Amino acid sequence: MQSHVLQTRPLYEQHTSTNLAEVLKEVVSEWKLERPGNTIPVTTDNARNIVNAISEAGLGPQIGCFAHTINLAAQKATGINQVSRLLGRIRSVVSFFHRSTTAAHILQCKQEMLNVPKHKLIHDVPTRWNSSYDMVERYLEQQAAVYSALTEKTLKKNKNINTLSDQDVRMAEEVIEVLKPLKTITTLMCTETTPSVSMILPLKTMLIKSMGPNEKDCPTVKEVKAAIRGSLKDRYTDPALQDFLHKCTAVDPRFKALSHVDNACREHIYNSLTTEIVAIEEQREATETAGAMSSAGRADPEESVESSSSSSSSSSSSSSSSSSSSSSSSSSSSSSSSSSSHQEVSHGRTVW
Repeated sequence: MQSHVLQTRPLYEQHTSTNLAEVLKEVVSEWKLERPGNTIPVTTDNARNIVNAISEAGLGPQIGCFAHTINLAAQKATGINQVSRLLGRIRSVVSFFHRSTTAAHILQCKQEMLNVPKHKLIHDVPTRWNSSYDMVERYLEQQAAVYSALTEKTLKKNKNINTLSDQDVRMAEEVIEVLKPLKTITTLMCTETTPSVSMILPLKTMLIKSMGPNEKDCPTVKEVKAAIRGSLKDRYTDPALQDFLHKCTAVDPRFKALSHVDNACREHIYNSLTTEIVAIEEQREATETAGAMSSAGRADPEESVESSSSSSSSSSSSSSSSSSSSSSSSSSSSSSSSSSSHQEVSHGRTVW
C-alpha cells in the first residue's frame, strides 16, 4: 500500500461542513478525480463537521477511521469516575518521580536491587488513551520498585504522594486486561502496510463479543465493558456503508469465510458480490467488443486510397481487355468473310 499527499490547503474560514465541502469539491475537480456517481471512498475521523462535509460534497462512501473509533470508545471507558480517579493517582506518582531527581535516583537503585527492568515511568497525554494505557502498564511493571522507593525515609517525608492501595492495583490490572485488545488493534491498524478497510467489521464484531459481561467482573470493569460496547455498536451502521465494508471483507483471503456474520447475511454478501463482478465483466467485454468493431471500421486513409486506385486500375484494365477482345473478334469475323486466310481462335485470343 502506498500513501501520497496530493494537496494540503489552509482553510481560513470557520471549519463548517459547508466550507469544508467546497474545498473538497475544488480539490476533486483540480486533480480530475471525478468518477461515475461520485463514488470516491473517503476516510476521515469521526468529527461531525467533516462527516457532513463529505455528504454535502457528494462524495462517498465515507469511512470513519477505525483507529480513531477505537480511541473514542477507549476514552469513554477511561472517563468513568472510578477509572479516571485511578489514572489520577497513578499520574500523581509518575509526576513525582519525573520532578524529583532524588526520587528518580532512588527508583533506579530499587530497580537494580529488585531486578526490575530499568524503565522510566511514563506520563500520559489525556487526549490519547493509549498513552494512559502505557502509563498504567508501566506502573504495574515497576510497582515493586516504586513501592520500595516511596517507603525510603527521604521520600516518606513528602505527604503529597501516596502509593496505590492493593485494591487500586487490582483494579488497574483488571482495567488493563480489558483494554488490551483495543491497544493491540490500535497498534495493528496504525502499522498496517496493506489496505485495512477489510478488517473493520471483523475486528468490531470481535471487540464487541470480548466486551460481553462476565459474572466475575467487578462493577468498574462491567461499566468499562459496557461503555466500550455501546460506543462501538453505534459505528458503521449505515446500510450502504455496511454493504461496502462486507464486500471488502469478502475479497480479503484472511476473512473471506465471513465468520463474523450469520449464514443468511453471508449468502447475501456472496450473491451481491457475484452479481456485481459479473456486471463489471460484461461491461468490460462489451467495451472491448465495441472498441474492436470501431477499429475495424476505420481503415488507414493511405490504404483506402491505394485500395481504391487498385480497384479502378483493375476495372479499367478489365474494360480495356474486354474492348480489345471484342474489337479483335469483330476484326477476325470481318477478315474471315473477305479473305481466305487461315486463322485459329483459342481461349478468346485470335492467332494469325
